[in-house]
Amino acid sequence: MERSKEKLFKKIVEKLPKNVLLVEDIADVLEISYDAAYRRLKGKTNLSFEEGMKLAEHYGISLNGLYGFSSLSNHNFFQISKNNFRNTSEGLFDFFNSSSSFLEAFNKKGEKAAFYHAAKDIPVYHIPTDTLYGRFRLYAYLNVYSGFSTNSFTSFKKFIPPVKVIEASMRFKETFKKFNAIEIWSDTTINSLLYQVYYFYEAKFIEKTQAMQMCDEIKGMIERVELNSKRGEWGKKGKGSKYELYNNKLISLGNETLFKSKSKKTLFIHYTNLSHFRIEEEVTSDEADYFFKKQLQFSKRISGNAEVESKLFFNAMYDKVQRLKDQIEVKSNISFI
Repeated sequence: MERSKEKLFKKIVEKLPKNVLLVEDIADVLEISYDAAYRRLKGKTNLSFEEGMKLAEHYGISLNGLYGFSSLSNHNFFQISKNNFRNTSEGLFDFFNSSSSFLEAFNKKGEKAAFYHAAKDIPVYHIPTDTLYGRFRLYAYLNVYSGFSTNSFTSFKKFIPPVKVIEASMRFKETFKKFNAIEIWSDTTINSLLYQVYYFYEAKFIEKTQAMQMCDEIKGMIERVELNSKRGEWGKKGKGSKYELYNNKLISLGNETLFKSKSKKTLFIHYTNLSHFRIEEEVTSDEADYFFKKQLQFSKRISGNAEVESKLFFNAMYDKVQRLKDQIEVKSNISFI
């Protein structure tokens, strides 16, 4: 265990930026004092197996090689983490809260970390919480993705999300804006979002006025994305992190996200809107990094000064929103009297 511990600390040192002290970083990860971390480094206090696992997970280090599991030493086998999203208000709060904590910890070293996101659907962090549509999304998380039948849905009129869920959601979305972002969208990225509104309107879970208001709010959200992409930044010019947007018509997108800093990479594989596998194994993360770069090569940049491509892309988005509004209007005007 002693030799394995030394190997673990040596590997961590290799991953840390030069301006970060090992003892301070380990203390932060294990949530112990600097003195307690120092004692573990010097062998005066044993590093528990649970602490070793926590360090390995945080720094994306495979324990197979450290502990000499030769049968698992190839990269076809590695440790992954999985979040356990529960379809309750408490579960929603835990998701937003734990995700925010991870993102803040990842980005705390002042390296200006970045993330790549292949957006099969419009990312959660773009959706404003303080809107009717934002409340509808929280409603959808607790109903659509729960596996319940439509007969068991709570009425949207009666749905009031807890204040702590709203606050956690806002913190979660703001945390993303501290990263440099490289997003890849397709012409269909907006589709499922619009179809949800139409489905719930047809099923009479939301009223016409609500559906029309949501369409306007979705358009407003897309306008903010367009503005950020033109500026090349989140938020106000010169005060935010970088924001780049690409349009890909060739490669299918799957909502994968890769977080990347100078010392660490973490890949998220999303299998529902709020459920994911987290992979920090070095080779797999590097492969994902390479694949994202290949995707960008086959994508058209629509941010910055790419005015023509940007206008074509966003006009197509606005047209889809307008077609949904027209469809709702036609549907509501049909009469058999």
